[in-house]
Amino acid sequence: LIQSDTCKVEQNNYYLACLMGSREDSVLLLEAMDLDPPSLGKIKLRFMHTDMELGPVDVYIGGSSAEHKLVSGLSFSEISNYIEASEEALWESLIITPANSSPAEMTLFSFLANNIFETGQVYMGVVGHKTNSPSSGLQFFLYEHPVGL
Repeated sequence: LIQSDTCKVEQNNYYLACLMGSREDSVLLLEAMDLDPPSLGKIKLRFMHTDMELGPVDVYIGGSSAEHKLVSGLSFSEISNYIEASEEALWESLIITPANSSPAEMTLFSFLANNIFETGQVYMGVVGHKTNSPSSGLQFFLYEHPVGL
């Protein structure tokens, strides 16, 4: 047995179950997903940090200045709150940096001219490795999240 937990589930809901870390130091996350659509004309996102070797990260949307930092200090095994952004802001940029580093100082991931985001949708961005091996290199994964039932 690597990890176990018990949670109460409800009919017609979606749940996130994620096992991360090493065999010796694993974390199991179990939580309900928010299926509510974003506000009119917006996109809803949340971010998850799954790399135990990487320190906390910040997420910038729509630019690289301080007012564009929408997620601060997201650490290993944490999931951000849902945030909303405009399609235009996401199309302009999505930048992930080490916590308390500006994009000008150091960038882990920088996605510019993004045309994959659609208004009315919900997404989950995951910072982690390509495989379960830390030597596989850091990667950013983007998943579509279910909306409504």
